[in-house]
Amino acid sequence: MNKTATQAAGVLPTAEIRSHFPALERVHEGRRVAYFDGPGGTQVPREVVGAMADYLYKHNANTHWRYPTSEETDAALAAALAEAGLAVDAYLTGDGSWVRAVPASRGEALGPSPR
Repeated sequence: MNKTATQAAGVLPTAEIRSHFPALERVHEGRRVAYFDGPGGTQVPREVVGAMADYLYKHNANTHWRYPTSEETDAALAAALAEAGLAVDAYLTGDGSWVRAVPASRGEALGPSPR
């Protein structure tokens, strides 16, 4: 099987990418449509919907309590914040401030974390 240049470069075919977004399957008056309403709107990948449903069904709880679902929520939030920090090359301090992950002599506070 021959690979196209985009496949060789690690780019997925458009049809495969579209398959991850259920909203792109929508048909209105016989035509495929997409509503570009910005991030966090209708264009949510299946994997995100699945992760959200799993959390809501199995782990949903208030934070900072001493029972399993609350502790799972705290752990999920901590993991998400750590991943967000990796995305912007920063880390969250104990007081809720973001600090860029640069040498200590150049450490730069980014302000309070969004809560």
